[in-house]
Amino acid sequence: MAKVTVGTVSAGTLREEDLRLSFTAEICYLSDGAATADCLGLCNHPTDSDCLCNDIDTLMDAINEYAPPHLYFGTHEGDGADFGWWPTDFDECERVDEHSGPNGECEFIDIACDIYVEVNDHGNVAVYEVAGKGRGALIWDCV
Repeated sequence: MAKVTVGTVSAGTLREEDLRLSFTAEICYLSDGAATADCLGLCNHPTDSDCLCNDIDTLMDAINEYAPPHLYFGTHEGDGADFGWWPTDFDECERVDEHSGPNGECEFIDIACDIYVEVNDHGNVAVYEVAGKGRGALIWDCV
């Protein structure tokens, strides 16, 4: 699976045709090209007005299946025409081993999500895998 990039996927339009194209492209990117609207069972034919790929919410749900911990796909807070990947709040984390680093960053492990989080004094966030095959691997970051 491709790495999610925090930020805008589609902005400045609410035209369903534009959103369908952007969202389907995002699904294909995230699945390393293995997924299309057809193989996801969302669409039989792109011009079929009854096909499920015409349902923006269904496409958004399919994209959110790829969401890493503490990211969601949807509209940006305050701009309903800016669709993309946005961080969730870390307030609900089950934090352990929380401390402040030497450069003012907040570091903690979220045991519920099995992630290690760094937030520096500028608000930049980096989320790393704690366990498993990719232990220590960067999952996502945003500046």
